[in-house]
Amino acid sequence: MEKFVISYIELVEILISNNQDTFKCVEIIINKYPGMSNQLIEQIKLKLSQSFLPSFTKKWQSACRNKDIFSEQNENCLKGTFSVELKSQMTPMEITQGPSSHVGRKKKNLSTSALIGQNVLKKTRETFSEELISSVKRKNQNCSKPECFIPDKALSLMLDASLFKNQYKIIRKATLELV
Repeated sequence: MEKFVISYIELVEILISNNQDTFKCVEIIINKYPGMSNQLIEQIKLKLSQSFLPSFTKKWQSACRNKDIFSEQNENCLKGTFSVELKSQMTPMEITQGPSSHVGRKKKNLSTSALIGQNVLKKTRETFSEELISSVKRKNQNCSKPECFIPDKALSLMLDASLFKNQYKIIRKATLELV
């Protein structure tokens, strides 16, 4: 078990002198405290950038980037220490992969989902067109001559049924073939 501890005062001094640059700060820490493992250094970078630096930046800005004001406003916080502990010796592969158990929702294969959607859409189109043709056949059996729509009526039919021009032409052609 490897551990790194530095006082907040010392860490804040390093951050202020390096314009809050995490990488420069870590380089100074590495030079000042040699002999740390690469895993511990990565953990230090991670904890600095994700937890300490955002809160420090807010406090630093509220102090108008003045070291004296910052020290007065954060007197209690500066008494603590920044510590990083490497609990077990993990291989780099284990760190990047994380736990082996799957948590959360199962991932679907996109191609499978797309094929299912296409099949449903195809079946819907087929049943819609079959119903439409059968209803046209029934209407044509009742009358001897097909009705001709005036352009306004044809346009209103297209709009009411949310048809595209090509769909309307297919229906019209099927109707004319039935007679």
